Formats: sequence, structure tokens, C-alpha cells
Amino acid sequence: MGAKLSQEQQLEELTAQEAKLRASGSPPDPEKRMMRAGILVRLGRYDEAHNALDSAAAACTELGIPELARIMNIRADVLRLQGLYSEALASIQAAEQRSLADEHFFPGIYNTWANILADLGRPGQALKLIQRAGDYFAGEGIAFPPPLATNRGNMLKSLGRYHEALEAYDHARRLYEEQDKPVFPGIYSMIGLTLILQEKYAEALLPLDESERFCHEQGWAPWFGIDMYRGVCFGKLKRYGDAMAAYSRAQAILDEQRVIGEWELNFSRAITMYEAGHASEAIAEVYEAIALCAKLGVDQPAFMMETLQDWLSPQPEKLAAQQQASQPAPIEPVPDSEKRYDAFLSYRRDPGLPYSMLIKTHLDMNGRSIFRDQEDLHKGQFHEDIIDAIRHSRHMIVLMTPGFFERCSNPEDVLRNEISTALRCGTHIIPLMMEGFSWPQPADLPADIRDICKVNAMSYSSEFFSAFIDKLLRWMG
Repeated sequence: MGAKLSQEQQLEELTAQEAKLRASGSPPDPEKRMMRAGILVRLGRYDEAHNALDSAAAACTELGIPELARIMNIRADVLRLQGLYSEALASIQAAEQRSLADEHFFPGIYNTWANILADLGRPGQALKLIQRAGDYFAGEGIAFPPPLATNRGNMLKSLGRYHEALEAYDHARRLYEEQDKPVFPGIYSMIGLTLILQEKYAEALLPLDESERFCHEQGWAPWFGIDMYRGVCFGKLKRYGDAMAAYSRAQAILDEQRVIGEWELNFSRAITMYEAGHASEAIAEVYEAIALCAKLGVDQPAFMMETLQDWLSPQPEKLAAQQQASQPAPIEPVPDSEKRYDAFLSYRRDPGLPYSMLIKTHLDMNGRSIFRDQEDLHKGQFHEDIIDAIRHSRHMIVLMTPGFFERCSNPEDVLRNEISTALRCGTHIIPLMMEGFSWPQPADLPADIRDICKVNAMSYSSEFFSAFIDKLLRWMG
């Protein structure tokens, strides 16, 4: 198969080869069917990919061999891309068991597993799986696979370790070149996104151009995200005409591929419109995104709905002050002149740790002094340091993950003591509602933290992290 063939051409060639096998009466080839499934995945044709994987499994049965672990691995990745995470985890766990029973273990399983965990908000666990796969390759004397290095960059990016992420992407690029393989175009998109997260918008444009070039040269289907990210960059650079043109190109790609739409594109465009001073058009664009979510069967993202409410407010400039006013009056206030930190981060380590690291990275980037327990506590003085830090912080950012309040019935619970201290001394509380979190009834909470239910909260957003951080900074004042 020629290296210059497009994905569609490769698919046609594989289909023709399989037809010849059937016509000649030769045994089926599960490898070719897996290759066909892989191409269909890259083209975003997931239902067809499932059919190809089912046919590969059937070929194994016909040959009298167990279903290959790699079939289960690809199936897990397709399920992940469809957002079916429970099914994806079941498939990847089955793939691991099958591979462990085989003579030759397939470590690519851990790369796919890491992707699933990352999508579920567990990048730290994902990094450990990638390291496990890397150790296997090193022990076997096998060249380090470039996709593994790429994925390592993705996990580091999710943790806010941007410099390490960029190093990992560069390592992946070099590995592709050293192994004489085409460089995966997505590496450059991820470099661009990492630079966007670092607020280096002008620098991000070059890797986005490179990503588009490699897609074209390698016959990949155009990806709307490249132009969407360009739109974000141009908007932040106040090149609003270029931003709107980029968003229009992204929409044209979706239309050409007969995709119903992507709500993230509409919301990105809305944010740029609002920042350009076109509030009415921005609000209309959010309504388009809401309608699209309904068509796609997607729950309306909480952060997008809160943003719409903010924009519809008759006095949006007063929203931050209203949030501060929602806090109960303190019992033992600490003068602002005694404050040493801009904010104290309060979270449960599982699953809040990676989010706390990411938020701290961005607040640091914006010149805010942040106290986070894993970095700022002294040995043997845990409780005293926590109380002192909260009392001497202007704000307390509370990462409310699912089940956050379940342990608060225990008087010794650390989070309960953190919240009660903030309420007592008047440290301004900013509750961040993470995906899956739901508020308990106030009566179900201990009396010393019940008043937190009166404090206005905001939703976290990983898809629109920059906009989320902008709002958080406004609330911090």
C-alpha cells in the first residue's frame, strides 16, 4: 500500500483485497479487517468501524482462534470516541486479560486505557499506565512508539504541566522521524492547543498551520478543530475578521462531511463575538449551540448555560460583586491587610487533585499567589497550617467533585474544617461545581458548613477552560 494514498484510497484498497480473498476461497484475514476498522475510526465512521471489528472477530472464530486482544483494544477506543465509557472500560479490561494470556503481550492496550481514563478526568492514573507501557517497551528492547509519547504529552497538558507536555510532543515528533514514519498531524494541533492554554496565541498559529499541512499531505480528512482553534487565537489577538473567517471554514468542513454540527464551535464563536462587543449576536449563537445540543442528544453544558445567563443579565459588570455578597457575614473576620495569599485551593484528592494542579497553574500564570496543600504545607503542622492559610487568604476556591460532602458528617473531616474556617473568618468562598456534582439539601449538612449552600457557585469547564479561568479571575476581583 503506497504511503501517499489517502485514507479513503487505503480503505478502497483493503476492501478490494478482502474481496479477492473471498473470491479465491482463501481463509479470512482478521488483520486486514482490523486495518479497515482503524481507517474507519480515523475517518470518524464509528458504526462502520464496529462492523469491521465484528467481522474481524468472526474471522478469528472461523480460523479457530480466540478473538485477538488488538480487536478488543480498537473496539474500546471506538467506544471511548462515542462517549460510551463503561463499555470502553469493559472492552479494554477484556483486552488486557486476553493479551496477558497470549504469548506476546500487546502494550498498546495501556495507551488506549490511558485515553479512557483521561476522558474520565483521571490524567494522573493515565500517566502511570503510559509509564507501564513504556517500561515494557524498554525492557523488551523495542523502539518507543510515537503515539505513546504523544499521549504522554496529552496527559501532561491535562495536568497543566505545559512545558513537559511540549517536550513530550517534540519527543513524539522526533520518534516518528527516526522510525521513518509519517508524523501524526494531531501532534501539531496539540502543540497549538497547549500554547493557547499558555495564552501564547500568536505562537499557536504556526503549529496549527503545520497540522493542516500534514493532514493534507497524508490524506487525512480535514479536521474542523484546526480552524476552530485558529478562530480562538485570532479572537484573543483582536483580529475579529480573521476569527470569523476561521470559524466559517470550520463550519464548512463540518457541512462538507455531513456532520450535524459541533456545539463547541458555536460556543467558541459566541465567546469571540461577545469579546468583540457584539453581545446580541453572541447570545443568538449560544442559542444555536443549545439547539444543536438538543439535536445531538447532548446535555446542555452547565458552563455554557451560566455564560448565557451572565450575558443576559441587565448589569453583567455587577455579577462578581453579587457573588461576593452571597457569602454569609463572618463571625471572626480577618482584615485584608493581613492576607498573604490570593486564594486557598480546597479539594478532595480523588478525583480533585489534577483539577487543583491545573487551576493553580493558570492562576500562577495570572500572577495570583495560591496556597495548595501538597506544595505549601510543613511536616507535622498540617492542621495548623491549613487553618492559618485559610484565615490569611482572600478567597477559597472549593472544587466540588461528585460526592464532595459525603464525608462531612465526620467532625474530623478536613474539607468540613476548611469550609467552616472560611465561613467563620470571612474568606471569600468560590464554589466550583465539577461535572457530576449535585448539591445536597442544606438540612443534610452539619450546621457549621450549612451556609455554603447560600453562596453563588460556578460550573467548571474543561472544553472552555480559558473562558472558565477568565470568569474565575473576575470573581476573584
